[in-house]
Amino acid sequence: NEELEDARETIIGHYGTIEGFRAASFRYTDEDLTIILLSNIENTNINALHQRIAQIIRSSWRDSAISQSPFAFSL
Repeated sequence: NEELEDARETIIGHYGTIEGFRAASFRYTDEDLTIILLSNIENTNINALHQRIAQIIRSSWRDSAISQSPFAFSL
């Protein structure tokens, strides 16, 4: 497990790779947010992807009355 300190938040994450696959999970401890990524593209930039996904989710929470309920999507 890896703990990433941001100026505003703490993120606990874990990466894994094996022959052409990448996986990662990230838990934003200050929010009720967990992001799990699975990729069958070996050179996927998991870190940039998780940051963009978190930005989209958190922006939707701020900009709407949508509750912070579980959801999933795939690319």
